[in-house]
Amino acid sequence: MKTVALGEKNRIRLPDSVIPSGVVRFLIEKDETGRIILTPVVDIPFTQTYFWSKKWQEDELQINKHLQKGEYTDGSVDDVMKAIHKRKHRKK
Repeated sequence: MKTVALGEKNRIRLPDSVIPSGVVRFLIEKDETGRIILTPVVDIPFTQTYFWSKKWQEDELQINKHLQKGEYTDGSVDDVMKAIHKRKHRKK
């Protein structure tokens, strides 16, 4: 643990060794004991926010389960599209 002193206007300088690579912002919280907690914030570009949505992440977990069980179609895009087409017609 390292101690840091308050500077001008109550500013603190964090040692480089405690800052994760690429992090430039922190969420600041104060808990019930008075402890100040800094949580690194990683910005996600707007065009990528959907991929970090709860639904997308849940779907990714399902896909990973299928992959681990070997439940996938391996081949070209054409092969995969044919397999999808067959399944659609089989259900009718």
